Amino acid sequence: MLQAIRQVEQQCCDDSELIFTCAQQDSQELCEIYGIADHKITEVANGVDPQAIRYIPLAERRAAQARLGVMANPIAMFLGSWHGPNLEAVEHILVLAKQLPQVQFLIVGSVGMAFQDKPHPSNVGFLGVVDEATKAIVLEIADIALNPITYGSGTNLKMLEYFAAGIPVISTSFGVRGLQVQPDLHCLVAPLENFGDAIRQLSSETDEQIQARAEAARILVETVFAWRVIAAQFMQHLSRLDLAGI
Repeated sequence: MLQAIRQVEQQCCDDSELIFTCAQQDSQELCEIYGIADHKITEVANGVDPQAIRYIPLAERRAAQARLGVMANPIAMFLGSWHGPNLEAVEHILVLAKQLPQVQFLIVGSVGMAFQDKPHPSNVGFLGVVDEATKAIVLEIADIALNPITYGSGTNLKMLEYFAAGIPVISTSFGVRGLQVQPDLHCLVAPLENFGDAIRQLSSETDEQIQARAEAARILVETVFAWRVIAAQFMQHLSRLDLAGI
């Protein structure tokens, strides 16, 4: 860690170096901590390949649930690796699961390996590390995707996967940082203590409301966070820097 900090400090002192971040909040913090000039920092967003994640319309999602016999209870998923912010997020989900025994919670990714041998509510399932085919099935049948993240850096790529797949999403305000999300238009944004209410809200919404939000979120991914869009914007930015002699 110390070596990484010193490397950043050295780069900050070199006027010929550009520093890249993937979220505006990270850029602001670097400016505040190291006194970096704004022109030395370039924001290059995290992204996904929308073509690699199949969008599931609501009717098709329900048909998949019926085919697999999982329509009895709403399914809320969380996707994450074994990483501090994700571990804390799962702790919050375990509390939520006790409050909502009628909801089935699925934890996907290596983050679940930290909890599999610990006591947990019976309505929480840990799938661990899965292959792409299994992850695609979970993205196809989930009714809700959760992002109870409260700290960390960068942006949450899980949000873009959720959006691309067409899953209704509930996130903290911190969890949507850097993603140009408009609350309610793209997903529900709520403090952790209100996640239960947000799940109940989604369960009471009309199909039209659910579908409209899912479509808006998918469009956001395709128009702003697709790799081809990010690459084109980055090349334009480099051209402007070159013209400015930076």
